Amino acid sequence: MNLGAQLFYQESLNPALLEPNTTVLPWPQYWSWLLSGVTASEVTSLGCHTDLWNPLAATHSKLSVARGWAQHIAPLQPADAILGPLLPNWAKRTGLPPDTQIYCGIHDSNAALHAARGLPEIADHEATILSTGTWFVAMRILSSSSDFNLAALPESRDCLVNVDALGNPVPAARFMAAGKLSFSPGWIRGAWT
Repeated sequence: MNLGAQLFYQESLNPALLEPNTTVLPWPQYWSWLLSGVTASEVTSLGCHTDLWNPLAATHSKLSVARGWAQHIAPLQPADAILGPLLPNWAKRTGLPPDTQIYCGIHDSNAALHAARGLPEIADHEATILSTGTWFVAMRILSSSSDFNLAALPESRDCLVNVDALGNPVPAARFMAAGKLSFSPGWIRGAWT
């Protein structure tokens, strides 16, 4: 799922992969483009283990620039930017109103982080959010006074830096989940108190 690794592999098979008019889209923005016809990229999607974004510098990664990929990445838009209305063919296929607006979109785990920040118990406090699915992604909300050293995250434990919807670096860890986890209601209550 690493977009940088995919580009590297595809380029090794076909060195002319990125022709001048080629646009690189992160996964969520592929769907936004498909539905609206407008190309865009977004920082949470680029900053989620793609190797295409430098979260600490808030710019394209050295790898992306050196390989010439950065110039092909669609223009940045905020996650909540409206790219345009639903294309007529999709309105017809889905039965949705033609004036349905298509948003740029956000990386799924970052959507969970963004939503959690809306809870008064979390809001502007330090907290760790666990987004579950195929991957379990733990992301740490830091306080403005935190002196956390993002560069010291142990890479060997699959700790990395993601990017939140506002473009801020977020310490994260992830692991592949197999099967289902179950927790007792008491443990869940205890985790939030």
